[in-house]
Amino acid sequence: MLQEADQLHCECGTEVTELSLLVPQAQAEMLERKAQRHGMTLGQLLRRMISSHPVCRCPEVDAEIAQISGR
Repeated sequence: MLQEADQLHCECGTEVTELSLLVPQAQAEMLERKAQRHGMTLGQLLRRMISSHPVCRCPEVDAEIAQISGR
């Protein structure tokens, strides 16, 4: 599923911004374990989760998906 998200969404570009994020300890530990199971860092997992969110989709990709699915 994470690889599909990478393929269906546009490249993020080269500029980066550092974000401070407060989450409950239990959630942070759960995300860290999930990232490790997939051979990723927590940062990589979060970037993939963010990029797979519909708000981050590229209009060109959405149009292509709609065309394929007959929408």
